[in-house]
Amino acid sequence: MRNWRYLVTLLAVLSIIGVCYAENISVELLPSSISKKVNDSFTLDLVIKNIPEDTKCGGFDAKIYYNPNIINLTNINLSSISNNAALKNTVINNSDGWGYISLLWSSNEPYGNFTIATLTFKTLNEGSTNISLDEVAVSNTDGTKYSNVIVKNSTVSITSPKPDLIVENISLTNFITYQNNTIPVIIKNIGEINATKKFNVSLYTDAKLIGSVEVSGLNVNESKTLYFTFAPTENNNYTVVAMVDSSNSIIESNESNNKYIMSIPSIEKPISLNLIPSNILTKTDETFTINITLNNITSDRPAKGIDGIIIYDSSTLTCEDFKFLINSTENLQNISYGNGNITFSIMGGVINTSTPIAQITFKGLKVGTSNIYLNNVVVSDINGYKFNKVTINNNTSITIEGPNIKILNISTGQLYYRIPATINITITNNGHQDIVNKSFDVKLYADTKEIGTLTVDNLKVGEVKTLQFNWLPEDLKTYTIVGVVDENNIISEENESDNKLVVKKTVVEKPISLKIYKNVENNSLITASIDLINIPKYRPCGGMDVYISLKNLKLVGINTLGISNYTVENNTLFITLYNISKEGSFNIANISFSITNNTYSAIINKAVISDNQGHKFKLVNIINNIVDLEYIEKFVIVNKNISDIIETDNIEYIIGNNYNITVLPLKTEKDELTIPILPNKNNTLTISNDTIQRLNEVEEYSKNLENITITNTDEINNIIEKNILPAIKPIISDGFNITNITDEEPKVIENKIISRIKFKAINTSQKGFVIVRIPIGTLNIDSINVNNGTANIILKENDTISPFGWYKIPKKGILEITLIKDPEVTVTLSAPITTTEESSSTTTTEESSSSSSSGGSFEYYYTGGSSHYSPVIGESLKQTENIKSESVKEFVSKAKLILGSPVDLKLSGKELKEGINTINKPIEIKSDCILVGGPVANPTVKKYINYFPVKVTNNYPGAKKGVIEKQLINGHTVILLAGSDRWGTKAAVEYFKQLDDIPDEPIFVEWKDGKAVKIEKP
Repeated sequence: MRNWRYLVTLLAVLSIIGVCYAENISVELLPSSISKKVNDSFTLDLVIKNIPEDTKCGGFDAKIYYNPNIINLTNINLSSISNNAALKNTVINNSDGWGYISLLWSSNEPYGNFTIATLTFKTLNEGSTNISLDEVAVSNTDGTKYSNVIVKNSTVSITSPKPDLIVENISLTNFITYQNNTIPVIIKNIGEINATKKFNVSLYTDAKLIGSVEVSGLNVNESKTLYFTFAPTENNNYTVVAMVDSSNSIIESNESNNKYIMSIPSIEKPISLNLIPSNILTKTDETFTINITLNNITSDRPAKGIDGIIIYDSSTLTCEDFKFLINSTENLQNISYGNGNITFSIMGGVINTSTPIAQITFKGLKVGTSNIYLNNVVVSDINGYKFNKVTINNNTSITIEGPNIKILNISTGQLYYRIPATINITITNNGHQDIVNKSFDVKLYADTKEIGTLTVDNLKVGEVKTLQFNWLPEDLKTYTIVGVVDENNIISEENESDNKLVVKKTVVEKPISLKIYKNVENNSLITASIDLINIPKYRPCGGMDVYISLKNLKLVGINTLGISNYTVENNTLFITLYNISKEGSFNIANISFSITNNTYSAIINKAVISDNQGHKFKLVNIINNIVDLEYIEKFVIVNKNISDIIETDNIEYIIGNNYNITVLPLKTEKDELTIPILPNKNNTLTISNDTIQRLNEVEEYSKNLENITITNTDEINNIIEKNILPAIKPIISDGFNITNITDEEPKVIENKIISRIKFKAINTSQKGFVIVRIPIGTLNIDSINVNNGTANIILKENDTISPFGWYKIPKKGILEITLIKDPEVTVTLSAPITTTEESSSTTTTEESSSSSSSGGSFEYYYTGGSSHYSPVIGESLKQTENIKSESVKEFVSKAKLILGSPVDLKLSGKELKEGINTINKPIEIKSDCILVGGPVANPTVKKYINYFPVKVTNNYPGAKKGVIEKQLINGHTVILLAGSDRWGTKAAVEYFKQLDDIPDEPIFVEWKDGKAVKIEKP
């Protein structure tokens, strides 16, 4: 009580003494605001700030006011600084709503910022009240009161606990348009107490109420998912609003968080219509079906009606039937047919699953491709809404397959003027459908003139048929041969562009020969024979006029074929023959002459020969064997000092179409000079000692090349440099120079060494020729090419009517080239690479064959634009009597026959030629030849089998089957007669003998019932 009085006295003194001024001193209740629940306790700090250090705080006095209905002050806890005060007093009066604090320091007075006390309050009721300071007095150590003290009060808000309802989420990303969508709405009580009363949750889309759900209550932190149903009718973004306690039934701690807003897009679920064909490949006159299938339909949005148009190509397809596969409960369906389209509509029942709705049956009309697709499709649901997202799979392409007739080949042998020819047209069906019970024509034209028409009734897929047309070429020219199948398009084909094949075929004159020779000489009488050689089959000789110039001969008598007339005037015997009608090689006249002088001649200088239809033979070689040296010296002068080495009884003078040829046989040299006599050539050619000397020089070089072996390129290079290049010189030259003699570096190709020799033959006059001899020894001739600046030409052996020249082998180991033009010449020589053991082997069949070809009479023939003459022994003609065709017979007569098996020789080879030995190693092809036997039996066939289009093996073409095929190898014509076994080879040989000509395309044969028959390609 005494302290209280002291404080009152102190305050009175302070008021008398005066006021002390200070800046920024404040008395504050902290924190300045606070929120609490009913029955909570809280504290405030009473703080003084900014007391100056020099004057310090000597006393403090203040009242704290508050609303006692809301809060009560339960404690005033003085700080340690306040407890150091000499005098201190606190009072709490809750009934009136105030508290009091009074302090006086006598020492250690505080300064700066410090806490006076901590006030503890208890909340009583909900509400808000200010806790304010009043009658605040702060003095310094002298008792002087600080002025302008700033007072800062505090505010407290008291609330009671409530629920707080929110929409936590709408768990949906998008709507499906035109069908019911379930919308999950999740609500939660994030308040402090349970919501025990009922309340509503409402859902809105674009401000339109979808529905409300009543919730009976929601505990603290409890969540509930409520479900709403909504069927959008547009593909839009919808504003969806969910509102909890939409009727404000619940008093919440926060009424502002009851709404949840989100934008949800509505997307129409796509459906599809598929066209499903039973087959995308069909054939003409065959049917197939296409199902129209409705897909991705569910019970959420069933379909009810479908309209559309089927489009197709009516030129390739026709609709046989259209039927719905679903029922129309309202009996509403319609089908109408147009040209290439089908319009359909159906209003069915409830379609709530993927299903085929219709089936269409089509039939193929013609070959082609038709796209089948849907157009103007409308699908509606059971509520009448149109499906806007309809995918139509229209990639249905139907291919109507059919047959396809193709001309594989037009083949024929060499076409000869006025000789019936067979032209084969090979056709196939390389399509996908048999041609059955239908016919089509195959036509053949020569230029624009029709040769013939053949009808084919059936042609299955893969079947090959060869049709034969007979034709008589009536002109010497190149014809355009055109084969056409199905010209009137009776058959619908996959490809109509390959129904024609065009080839060029040149018709040439088949050369014949007229030969006069001395048959018998007896004292002062001789008998001269005149033979016709190679009169072609189907064109027999009908008659002829012959002019024979006689020298020192007097006609004694004449005996001829047919009917003849003759006269002798001015030493010219003129013979007319007719009604001969004969073909082949035969004698037409035997004439007896008396000799009036030892030097005589009978020379046919003109002959007009016609066939039995009166058409003239235009290619006639006249071979004169009764010629004296004096006649020849009109063209070729033989020096007297060498005339005795000329075999005058065997001089030949051959009159050809382009130029004539003089053949001078040499007695001692066993050689001959074949000299072209060019037309309009005024000067004569002289054969002198120099000519014979040059022949001898080449032969000497040739002897150096006998019995040589070649194992590497250095050896052949040495041979060429030392023994071949120095010997290359003209034997006879008429206006030509030989220059630039070179050789290329030898190369090894496979198992042989190749070397090339080149030189230029320069014509220094407008007309002339040159004969060059080259020693080659045992080297093979692969080819001889001449280049005249515009073209490369391959010289052929004994091709004496070529405008460029020819080559021959006059003696073993010597090559003779005759040139009429002035080209650059390339001679390709080769030699097999041999070992020491091989070099001692015996002479091959090829060598023995070439050495046995000398002597005998000459036979002329023409094939493929070139003519040849080659010696044929009379016995050879007997060996080929069973060969049907003259051209085949001619080829067999001149060609080398190469066999590897004694079995093939005995069974087949002897039917072609006799006196042929077999070989046991491959040989080089350096002339026209016939290979007999397959690659196993014949080593040469094995070496060259890959050159041929058909590769014969033990398995192909098969048992007792063989093939006849022709190929050009090293510039030479090679015929292969081979089979998979010995009987197949025999079939090839026997059928080859019955051919009309050498075939251009392979022919397959079979040995059947003891004879050879032609078969299709296996």
